[in-house]
Amino acid sequence: RRSDTAVRYGGEEFVVVLPETPQSEAKAAAERIRAEISRAPRSSQRLTVTVSIGVATDPTEDILVRADRAMYGAKRAGKNRVALWSEACSVGITLAPSESDPPDIEPDAARLR
Repeated sequence: RRSDTAVRYGGEEFVVVLPETPQSEAKAAAERIRAEISRAPRSSQRLTVTVSIGVATDPTEDILVRADRAMYGAKRAGKNRVALWSEACSVGITLAPSESDPPDIEPDAARLR
């Protein structure tokens, strides 16, 4: 769609913005991206490329922080998967940063409202 946008958001992170997309469709799109990356040809058979994706659909000022936390939840759950912010909350992932998260997210900005 013309309204969808993908941009680099840091060293190894990207943001895909899908305006007015229901959570189920956003998760399905993220899963398609994950699957395509896993199937992409590589120069070496021993090279494995995986992607962990966090999805947040609540239109709040914390949406990027929520998506970031969901992504770290996906990584902690085993990598190469898609995690919804709402699912991450149900298993105890919060907006509070953990010790393994990068230091670039301010604790005050990461509080759950």
